[in-house]
Amino acid sequence: MDRHFDTGVSPPYEDVLAWMLERTDGQDVLDMSAHFQMLSDMAAAKRGRVHADYFDQILFVYLYNSDPEKRKRFLEQPNARGALRQPQNIECSLKFHQQMFDVCSDLADVTINTAHMEVDELVGLIEGLRLTIPKGL
Repeated sequence: MDRHFDTGVSPPYEDVLAWMLERTDGQDVLDMSAHFQMLSDMAAAKRGRVHADYFDQILFVYLYNSDPEKRKRFLEQPNARGALRQPQNIECSLKFHQQMFDVCSDLADVTINTAHMEVDELVGLIEGLRLTIPKGL
């Protein structure tokens, strides 16, 4: 998604839905960017059955980690540049995670808590979900 849309601006959810259905043929798994406004608008539209013909063609799966201590420990580690995050930035990130959890849980058809899962277990679960989706959906 980040290769198609500007990452600095939250795209309209309608454009993202159209991109998912028209430009990603053959892809079983897509990762959506964390554009909070777009995700909020998309969740509200799905809940209100706006563009139901689009939403009915997509299985939204939300992977999340319910262990706040694990998230905090991760954020306390050096970032990609090797710098440590400031405590206020860690708290801000944890609050944002909760906001994303709320909106993504609302949007998702399936939510999977990865807090106590091994990678191969998660891969098997996702593969099983993929196999349950009717062909052509």
